[in-house]
Amino acid sequence: MVKLPPEASVVDLATILLLFKSSLLVGALCFLYVRGHGDHVQGLGVLATSFLLQAAATTLAGLVEAHDVVGAGWTLASFAFGLLGYALMWIGLKTLTTGAGANPLSIAFIPPVLLSICIWASGHVQDNAIRASVFNLCATCYLLACAGMVFHDLRRERLSAKIPLSLALGFGALLCLAIVLGINGLVLSPAVLDVVFFLLIVLFFIICLFIIIMVKERTEADLHRLIATDELTGLPNRRHFFNGLPPQPNTGDAFILLDIDHFKRVNDTMGHAAGDEVLRKVAAAISGGLPSHAIYGRLGGEEFGVFLPGSGHDAALALAELIRKRIESHDGVVTTISAGVAIARAANGISDVMSAADAALYKAKQNGRNRVWLHAEA
Repeated sequence: MVKLPPEASVVDLATILLLFKSSLLVGALCFLYVRGHGDHVQGLGVLATSFLLQAAATTLAGLVEAHDVVGAGWTLASFAFGLLGYALMWIGLKTLTTGAGANPLSIAFIPPVLLSICIWASGHVQDNAIRASVFNLCATCYLLACAGMVFHDLRRERLSAKIPLSLALGFGALLCLAIVLGINGLVLSPAVLDVVFFLLIVLFFIICLFIIIMVKERTEADLHRLIATDELTGLPNRRHFFNGLPPQPNTGDAFILLDIDHFKRVNDTMGHAAGDEVLRKVAAAISGGLPSHAIYGRLGGEEFGVFLPGSGHDAALALAELIRKRIESHDGVVTTISAGVAIARAANGISDVMSAADAALYKAKQNGRNRVWLHAEA
């Protein structure tokens, strides 16, 4: 925030500065509180620093306006602190949304430093219109960069709060651009410019709110993944697997039950670390070759399940055989699996298909292991 030309403001500038500073301080305190009481808070400290720097810039602008401090150096400090605050906002959001380290992002500090030097060297540091125009134009660029970055990251991590957050940041960029136009007597009247400033104040509250909501959503999503995931293999666990199965499968749906051959022998002779490695290897082979519509998971111990809607026996057998061969040819501890395949018929419940797959698995083990067996009548 920088001081506006007197003719550009109808409402008392001190009131605008106080409200803006209050919104920034509240936002910084919220970020620090969440950072101290939760996970997934990398970047919140940077965002708190961003808001505090902008609050400091606003405070200096108010002191300069009231003539409590005198000199071009204070005005330049207000300008520089504000721009550094916007740079830190981009760094903090980038770190929070993508997990990128803050240090490589320090290139964002280059524009504030260069612009501060240019404003000082050109002698325009006391020209309110030029300084405010440059400041808000730079703020427009930073807010647009923040909006684009948050929106683009939806491809990697779909959190619903990212959409309104990116919209709020983009709207903030438009408001800063409107301020530039208003300062220079284009489009906006002084009365409308005051409304724009109040909207920007409210918008910082909204940005803070949706950042905190985004952190909350990420925590909840990770908690859901933790509840639904087998810690050792990374596959869906038994509970999540069975919750995803239809109670009444359609004719042609396939169920594959896979079991690691002689797994107890691996644990007894080579140790549990080797056994864990075998489980991870098998899990990777299973998950790496499945169609997107498959439901799969670790059922417990050395047993895994795969449900293939509408696949029929040919596709189910081919997939089970592909998994078996992939595991057999894998480097490391010699590992093989046996698999039982069952196909749902009319009037079969899911428990009937699973029982048939279990019977087929038993046949595969009876007939020498390291093979796939199809249950004839499910």
